Amino acid sequence: MFKGPAPDLQRSHTASRYAHPSLSTLPPDVLIQIQTFLETDDIISLRKVSIILFPECLTLTVSLSFLFETSQVLCTVTKLRIVWINALRQVCLMHGINLSTFYPLENISQIELEHAAFSPFRFIKYATDNIPSEGVKYATDNIPFEGDIKSVVTRILEPRLPPVIPTDEDVPFDCHTLLLIPGGRFLFTDTIQHGVALWDLGIHAAIPMKLSPLAVLPTTEESFVRFTSPTPDGHGVYVCVEEQVNLYTDTRVSIYEIYPSSADVAFRLTHSLKVKGAFDNAYIYRNTLACSHDNHLITVWDFIQNKAISWEYNAVLRPNGVILYTDTLLLVEFGKLTVWDVPGSLYLPVSDDMGPAFIRLLPRSEINTPLPAESFRVSPPSQWLSAGQSRLPFFGLCSPTPDIEGEELDDASASMRCYTFKPVSSLSDNPELQAFDPQPVGVVNSFPISTMSENFLRHIRFCGKSLTVAWHAGDEVNVSLMEMPQGDPDSVATLFIRRLFNNEEAVALRDFDFCPAAGRLVVTTAAGDIQIMDFLTPPTPIQVNFKISAEDHS
Repeated sequence: MFKGPAPDLQRSHTASRYAHPSLSTLPPDVLIQIQTFLETDDIISLRKVSIILFPECLTLTVSLSFLFETSQVLCTVTKLRIVWINALRQVCLMHGINLSTFYPLENISQIELEHAAFSPFRFIKYATDNIPSEGVKYATDNIPFEGDIKSVVTRILEPRLPPVIPTDEDVPFDCHTLLLIPGGRFLFTDTIQHGVALWDLGIHAAIPMKLSPLAVLPTTEESFVRFTSPTPDGHGVYVCVEEQVNLYTDTRVSIYEIYPSSADVAFRLTHSLKVKGAFDNAYIYRNTLACSHDNHLITVWDFIQNKAISWEYNAVLRPNGVILYTDTLLLVEFGKLTVWDVPGSLYLPVSDDMGPAFIRLLPRSEINTPLPAESFRVSPPSQWLSAGQSRLPFFGLCSPTPDIEGEELDDASASMRCYTFKPVSSLSDNPELQAFDPQPVGVVNSFPISTMSENFLRHIRFCGKSLTVAWHAGDEVNVSLMEMPQGDPDSVATLFIRRLFNNEEAVALRDFDFCPAAGRLVVTTAAGDIQIMDFLTPPTPIQVNFKISAEDHS
């Protein structure tokens, strides 16, 4: 049995650098830097290969003993804490996970770091491998339904908060909106009489959740949270609150900033903007909000610098969506995508008593979309795009599937045409403009027709090497899993559908949110409680040693 000491990186470097040049002769910092270019599964593969090589190296001649030393060094590097901090940060950037999820880092163990870095890939594996023994079922014709996947742990949060306006009566906690921040740790609940509360659920199911909110934002009955998005540093959250004012003739939008992992957790108002009429569509990209509203108007607003502009668009029917990416705005209309270039240099200062300035702005182009003239839905790109993310976002246009002749529409299934963005060469009049065009990258078939309901308007999320879209029909919550589009606009893929939640109680399902990267689902019902369902087993310590018995080599 081998009982040698654990490999020492510095000793290996100094003792062998001239004898047999190999990976083990590189300085430790270089070995650590090399592993920043590896994906998490590649790091584990390197560790496993090193462990497999270890017993083989014991039988080698002295002249080849450097392989033994190299295998030890490589395995040791894969277990360094800094390697997994770097790996987790890369996973956060690639999946739009809020960095505050794992701060402060000193409170997270080595095992938890590795568990968190693997969570997106583990959820995809769990959802695709855990197929019922009876095989693939079909929810309706040609729509694959692989059945339920069960949560490992389900916890109940029963908030006990005083109402925003003090009263002697017992006011039940009536939650109508859930917003789970990517990473799965922090949850915003929007209520009618208890304001907007921020909760800490813990990074995995083995950590007790905090039963009191970290912070509460008082709101009125006429206001609601529209969406959340990340601050530029990736640690904070912007919360967009919409409120009807002036007897519902105008809308005030307020953007609050909050840092969930800071020592002083509090909602801080950045700025507010008042626009005419009600919002039809709204979208936020980093520190800029875009919306369409009454009188055929589009408004874009930089809520940090408090600058905005509005312009009129030409459309007969109400548009289905607004998407903003860098300096490009897309208006999703029936049969076309209208593209505007909106550089920040156009924005003008605003204040609460002075709305955005009106300008004349013509679209750069109009791109026809192969969709029927019937109603369709938009699955927008996730607002949770990190500043360092290298992957371009995807969005989808979902419509009823035409029949074989392309005339009648299927009353049972829908199709999603997926798009991403391609950069446009710098325009001669503005070389600094970051302009993009929508680019079709494929079609995904076999969506249930129920995804055409208003509740389908969820974002397309990255999860490992796949895309996911969560949606609910009736009292069920489902997730659709699809392969990453490869760029061919005519390619056709079929998704897999797994049911995450089936409400068997008499009370109705109010809302849900799902973070595939954490494998965590939250739902709320008319009863007022909040269920937190984790689909990934909490981390457990795993020890790997180099003690090899003689029998292992016989």
